[in-house]
Amino acid sequence: MIASAYQSEFNGYVEGVLSGDIVAGKLVTLACERHKRDMERAESKEFPYYFDWAVAEGAIEFFPSMLKHSTGELLGQPFHLEPWQMFGVGSIYGWKRVEDGGRRFKRVLWMMGRKNGKTTLGAGICLLTTGFDPNPLCPQRLP
Repeated sequence: MIASAYQSEFNGYVEGVLSGDIVAGKLVTLACERHKRDMERAESKEFPYYFDWAVAEGAIEFFPSMLKHSTGELLGQPFHLEPWQMFGVGSIYGWKRVEDGGRRFKRVLWMMGRKNGKTTLGAGICLLTTGFDPNPLCPQRLP
């Protein structure tokens, strides 16, 4: 299987955080550790979750394909996510329950410092969830 550019950036971010090449706080490091551990556990039949790369990539691709910057020097350009944003968005939408295909994570607390695009990212997630995300209890996928 050939990894997409998003998958490579996503995994590169996780590996960079875990190796110390990317500086991250304790909670981000723990999230990356959990993701890596759970990806390994997802191969067993007992683990109740799986990671759906197609859905994660669809959520990540939503941003540059549907959203443009509305202010600043990037005005009018597609909204491309940074690797740390890809990890967050991909984790929210990509982790699914084996039982019914619903999302693993229904609530998310995502904190970031001033001037890091909280409003823009949050607005994109709201648009994605309300307009394009199937019912989290159904096993449907993003278009």
